[in-house]
Amino acid sequence: HTYAEGENDAWCAARAAVGAVDGTAFYFGGGQCGDGCSCCKRDDPSYCDNPVRGADFIELSAQRRLEAQKWFDAEVNVFIISMPNDPKRRREMVFKMAQQNITFQFSMGVNLSKPGEYQAAKQSGLVPPSFNISQAQSFSDVGIRGTVGCALAHRRAMGSAISKARWTGRPLVLVLEDDAELVVDFKVKVHKLLHSEVPCDWEVLSLFSRCPHGRCVSPHLHRVAPNVNVPAEQCHSGSNWMALGMLYQAERLPRVRSKLRQAQWNPRRPLCLDVDVALASISDAVAYYAVSWNLRPGFMWTNPVSSDRADINYA
Repeated sequence: HTYAEGENDAWCAARAAVGAVDGTAFYFGGGQCGDGCSCCKRDDPSYCDNPVRGADFIELSAQRRLEAQKWFDAEVNVFIISMPNDPKRRREMVFKMAQQNITFQFSMGVNLSKPGEYQAAKQSGLVPPSFNISQAQSFSDVGIRGTVGCALAHRRAMGSAISKARWTGRPLVLVLEDDAELVVDFKVKVHKLLHSEVPCDWEVLSLFSRCPHGRCVSPHLHRVAPNVNVPAEQCHSGSNWMALGMLYQAERLPRVRSKLRQAQWNPRRPLCLDVDVALASISDAVAYYAVSWNLRPGFMWTNPVSSDRADINYA
């Protein structure tokens, strides 16, 4: 369940204890709502977290599909983040994007397990001068080099996207991680979402948000909100995870990137280094919308491969 104003865990727990409210059953905790999610409800067909709303558009005419594909190709710059030492994943993504007829470019990730990589990122300005990775590590119970590398990879991709948008004139940017699997009608779904559902003020749109938290605004979208049940020093973490497929308004991306820089690079709050956590934490200052991962099949899913970030963090 994505909480609206005045709703929280206590609110959900009370309704779960009752059993049902107005014909809708609430569930709280106990693993009933998916990994890491505290609250959910069932039997509300208008709800933006309902799995049946993720169905593919199998009855569209060839003309409608062609219009959506032409729009996507003319309006969207696509970037795929990939680690330099993983050519296999890049070959796989080249094949998958060819199947979708999507033109893209790779944006190289940052592997901080490689000697000298952090210093190089700092010298290039990718890492803010005020950030101290040793200090940040002292505030974390687990390794953070993989997390920092992931944050830098998204920051680099955003910078490249801003530059490319200026000379292509395309108003939209899609940043994918290299374990993203797109549905067959991906272009059609994105076209429909942006033309019939997303509010005009949007700046950021996650196409795969795990454990959604916010307020439903349309059949497939919720407006993300900071999880105030978690304190700010923990970056309000615990909801709207994943940055598998992020869509940005190109003209707003410099502002979003600047806001992220302010939120992420505080060594006393290492949980904010995760780009998904940081974006959710500033969703009261950025117009951030998301598609729940509970939609089946939705827009995309994640390929069950090992996580480079986790591998480096726990090395």
